[in-house]
Amino acid sequence: MSGLLISLFTLFYQPELWLHYPPLEEIGSVSFSSRQIYIAVPDGIYILDRHSYQHLRTLTSADGITDRIRFCAYNPFGSELLIAGTSHLYSFIPGTGQLQPLNPPFTELRSIGIAQNGAFFDTEKGVFQKIRTLDRFQPAGEPQPPVRWFGEKDTTPIRHWTFLTPYHILDEDLNIRPLTRAWTDGRTGKLYVASPGYGIVVYNLFSGLKEHEIRPGPPAKQITRILRYDRQLWFLTEDGAACIDSLKNWYYTSRAGTALRIKFLPVLDPVLELHQREKIVGFLNYAGNTLIATASGVYTLSPDNKLNLLWKPERGLNDLSLVRDTLLVATDEGLLLLTGDSLIPVTDPFARFDFGVYSIVRADKTFFFGTLGRILRLDTTNTWTQIIPPGFDLSRPVRTMTAGGNYLFIADGSTIHTLNLKNGTWTAIDHSAGLPEEEISALFADERYLWIAGSKFLSRYEYRRQLR
Repeated sequence: MSGLLISLFTLFYQPELWLHYPPLEEIGSVSFSSRQIYIAVPDGIYILDRHSYQHLRTLTSADGITDRIRFCAYNPFGSELLIAGTSHLYSFIPGTGQLQPLNPPFTELRSIGIAQNGAFFDTEKGVFQKIRTLDRFQPAGEPQPPVRWFGEKDTTPIRHWTFLTPYHILDEDLNIRPLTRAWTDGRTGKLYVASPGYGIVVYNLFSGLKEHEIRPGPPAKQITRILRYDRQLWFLTEDGAACIDSLKNWYYTSRAGTALRIKFLPVLDPVLELHQREKIVGFLNYAGNTLIATASGVYTLSPDNKLNLLWKPERGLNDLSLVRDTLLVATDEGLLLLTGDSLIPVTDPFARFDFGVYSIVRADKTFFFGTLGRILRLDTTNTWTQIIPPGFDLSRPVRTMTAGGNYLFIADGSTIHTLNLKNGTWTAIDHSAGLPEEEISALFADERYLWIAGSKFLSRYEYRRQLR
């Protein structure tokens, strides 16, 4: 590893730098404070602004939640959010941002009730009442109504609201998505209706009309690639895609190849159909056309939305980039230059390309090539350098890396090795810094954020505020 300092820094968790998007496959509860909405799903608690629905924060295992989440309930008398896990009870104080486990005198929590005089807990030992913000519980009788129950006693049937007939909605693929549970927000006159696997639909209690949909993040599928295309950020799965625009609005496409055309989002049907046939690995603007690289070939997309095959490799295509008017193509066979009708193999002084090239990243005018167990750097003086992250698995192909600002990000299992391109120092981003402990499948960085995806998670990290 020539030309680099072997200095490794570790990070501490700063929750304000992270947004996590756990799947909405199961929705345990929706609760409200005067300013915020709390949505409980098994892998986290979404915290949204009550009026704008802006995603503010997500509580996850990085905050100290050690088990799966069943439901949550906001307790206004303690100004706290009570979180029921499969084995533990937690208290989150929105005012301070602190979460702590509680030590109740019971082990089986069935329901939490919020009454006019405090929070009550229905358990295997009877009913208990919590003493304000203290970690103290006292036996109590059944609370006097009105009581809002969360958990097993949250039994209001969905058919109580007749304007929800026929009690299902259709998704982008015209699949029936049942409406299963609902929670009222009396202060704003809204009804929050859960549709597992789809999201939450917000209705007006007085008119019965739909007002909003809460669907943060992509579908609960492994994201294979994160790409910027036509000013949107695209999250590709094996059979579909989702995107987020500059206003943080999420849009979804269907597996049938028909784009969901909303507002001014220019989604192209041929691109979606191509992605379903051959996994897309990259987009480029080239000679007035859009170049689309898939695992099986390189295509041009003309302004009239016609796809034409430009080149098809003998083995798998992994990535592509552009240097002046020449295409760099990363394949299982190595690195190739594609210019006009000419195809030229590229060699490196370390003979690493012989084992395949799996990713290409460009930072300013410097190229980084992911190979087996290491990265090769080619700078503006045509000088080659080998880069091996500290502790990196040398048997692992470098398939997932990205660059943003002055940093190169390299995925290694559930860890991200970060190289400062100015001073050559390394920083590890892992669970202690807020990253989920799952295999990373895709990365994308801009000048401010690093997007990180895995089999069932998506996270956004504001790296510019922490990395130095």
